[in-house]
Amino acid sequence: MRNTLIHILIFIAVLVAISALAIWFNLGPVAHSAAASAASVHRSVWDGVYTYAQADRGGALYDRYCGACHGRYLEGIAQLPSEPVWVRKPPLSGGEFRANWNDMSLGDLFERFRISMPQNAPGTLTRQQNADVVAYVLQQNGYPSGGQEMMPERSLLDTIKIEWW
Repeated sequence: MRNTLIHILIFIAVLVAISALAIWFNLGPVAHSAAASAASVHRSVWDGVYTYAQADRGGALYDRYCGACHGRYLEGIAQLPSEPVWVRKPPLSGGEFRANWNDMSLGDLFERFRISMPQNAPGTLTRQQNADVVAYVLQQNGYPSGGQEMMPERSLLDTIKIEWW
């Protein structure tokens, strides 16, 4: 009986050690289930995921459709006391923006813009126009441009992570 108890304790200790190693080295189902969402996001906004020309087009669109609510410099506009709580004009640059979107996917930001902006006519911009505006927002937040345009496809944008630094 005592030998059986010792064998069970050794077996449990080995399982714990293997699980710890799997987590440490990102191996096996234990690590996979714990980091499943993180594993699907494998690029970063720091990798140059838009072109300068795309951000330039996005700037013109931003001025026309977004600037009145989010400010000329993406600084956001304070909510008036007479406005309903849901009418919020948050900044699209700086610390608050980066904190709100840190660790989210670029697909999340794209979808927010696509389905809810501009506030007075949600969903009226094309997918390409939304991607261009997102490129402009990235540029204004100091994220580098790259050699390929950002594609306006949610599944691709979901693989790009927004990181503060």
